[in-house]
Amino acid sequence: MHSKLLIWTIEPSFVTSAPTHIPVDSTVRDLIDPETDSWDAGLVYACFPIPIAQAILTIPLRGREEQDRLVWRHSEDGRYTVKSGYRRWLAGFMQEKGIRPSGDAKLWKAIWTMRVPPKVRHFMWKFARAILPTGVKAAGRNPRWSDGCPFCSQTETQYHLFLECSWSCRVWRGTVWERVFTEHGDTCSMKWVEKVLKKESSDVVESWVMLLWAVWKERNAQLFNGLKWPEQEIVQRAMTILEDYRQNQGPEEAAPDSQPERRWTRPMEGYIKLNTDARIVANEGIGLGAVLRDHQGRFLAAAAKRVRGPYEVEMAEALAAEFGVQLAGQFRFRRLQLEVDSSTLVEKLSRSQEIHSEVGTICRRILSLLQETDSNPRSITHVRRTGNGAAHIMAHRETQWDNREVWLESPPIFLIDQVRLDDVTSSL
Repeated sequence: MHSKLLIWTIEPSFVTSAPTHIPVDSTVRDLIDPETDSWDAGLVYACFPIPIAQAILTIPLRGREEQDRLVWRHSEDGRYTVKSGYRRWLAGFMQEKGIRPSGDAKLWKAIWTMRVPPKVRHFMWKFARAILPTGVKAAGRNPRWSDGCPFCSQTETQYHLFLECSWSCRVWRGTVWERVFTEHGDTCSMKWVEKVLKKESSDVVESWVMLLWAVWKERNAQLFNGLKWPEQEIVQRAMTILEDYRQNQGPEEAAPDSQPERRWTRPMEGYIKLNTDARIVANEGIGLGAVLRDHQGRFLAAAAKRVRGPYEVEMAEALAAEFGVQLAGQFRFRRLQLEVDSSTLVEKLSRSQEIHSEVGTICRRILSLLQETDSNPRSITHVRRTGNGAAHIMAHRETQWDNREVWLESPPIFLIDQVRLDDVTSSL
């Protein structure tokens, strides 16, 4: 396909200037170095504006043994669906408008793992997204619905109900949670939740969440049934529900993060361990790092490289692994044990034939390179960041862009301490 696809006849064309370094009828194959089967970076930069050149250079090229195919890069299996198209459009729209994504993983994980009843977690999810059906929102959907607060008749927004309404203020004033309302309550949505999560203990957060839910529950009782409980009873009932729920759930399990962190370990005798890592260089590109050591913990080789382009984390980790395996192959190291700190990459390598995205292409290339070094693809393992310190340091090496630095037999000065530490801890 590379030899058939003309560069300047693709519609719509994003390149308005005429080519000056290669003929007008050139194909994509003319931009590829035939010796290395990789992009000719110098020629690409000479022919295209920098942003377009960088985007081109991030496209992985398939090996000669693979047939080219058209794929949808925004889904794992390479197939387009309306769902994947909508998600891609939504992500671009939100980025263009400067809208923060609602899928803040840490925030949602904190909410959905709170030790409160499931219905309260669901309430809190709506609260954080500011989508509770308050008077204003209800009236916006149905003009016949009043937007007034059921307690004070003022316009009922989420902020008003929990922080301004004279009735709700009487509920939380004088309680141990008053400080949370007065110190953090400058907004009444995601930002407020984030502030409380960062500054307060889990017990305070969960009891505060119960109090918010109790206010909302009482609001609905007043609105739909005309029922109204004394303020102090509302607080007491909320805390009783929380205590009963916790007792029924049993003791809290230890969080996975509290488990001992794994250190670097030596490979089996006769094998060489290859550790790789990547880092994102903001708005510029990525850094790649690789370190090779034998079963006695002896340093064999290391390399670092920085590559320009708008890569995502998943692709960066895959490129780092490929970079490391290529390094091993160049210096004829055999029987590798590849170890990375990305569990996602390990999982994708185990089923690379099912993945037709760009990452899948890199994964298949890694496996092919491993076979050339007499390595077992099943020996690929995941390690915690603390066990990947040497490769992490190499990925942060400030090399010149697109220029690889290599060290053989003796580690660079900035890596010596980490190599010694790994050697000591691996022998314990």
